[in-house]
Parts: sequence; C-alpha cells; structure tokens
Amino acid sequence: CDYILPMHALSPKHKLFVFFPQMERSETVCRYCGVSYLIFHEFHQLHKQLAQLQAELEELREVGQKEKERRKALEVDKEERERALQLQMKRETRSKTQLSLEWLFKVLTADRELSC
Repeated sequence: CDYILPMHALSPKHKLFVFFPQMERSETVCRYCGVSYLIFHEFHQLHKQLAQLQAELEELREVGQKEKERRKALEVDKEERERALQLQMKRETRSKTQLSLEWLFKVLTADRELSC
C-alpha cells in the first residue's frame, strides 16, 4: 500500500474486531490497497511488540555483558588472592624452616658443649 496513514489516525476509540462482524466487507478493507483493517491493526500491534522485544533483548545483552565483566573481575580477584595466599604460605614455611634450623643448631651446639 503506497498510501498509509499514521496508526494514530486510523486507530478507533473502540477495538475494531468488536464491530467487524456487523460491518460489510467493503467497510472492513482499505479503499486504497484492499488490506483488511484488522490485518493492518494486527501488523502494527506485532510491529510494536517486535520493537518492545528488541528493546528487551538489547537490555538482556547489556545485562549479560555486565555479568560477563563481573565474572571476569571476580576471576582476576580470585587469582590475586590465591597468589597472595601462596606467597604467604611460602613465607610461613620459610620462617618455620628457619626456626627449625635455628633450634636444631642450638641443640647440636648444646650437645657438643656437653660432650666436651
């Protein structure tokens, strides 16, 4: 149809399908293109629904992207904490080893002094 009025100009105050059974076929189609007003109305309703679903999809994509970024940040944080924990464990192990060696040295030194 080359001649289409804006939807607000065609939208009646009452739903079209309520009056369709009472109308003649010639009253339910566009004079210019022959398309049923009901189909035209349904097309525009579907078009609105499509736009709404596309907006929801875009919003879900954005939420998904943000969630992906959060997971990545959490993974980086987890790796940093694991590295810090491993470093702390190495330090504690070295410290304990150092203390053990010092204690062993004192015991051996004390044994030598007693045996002399």
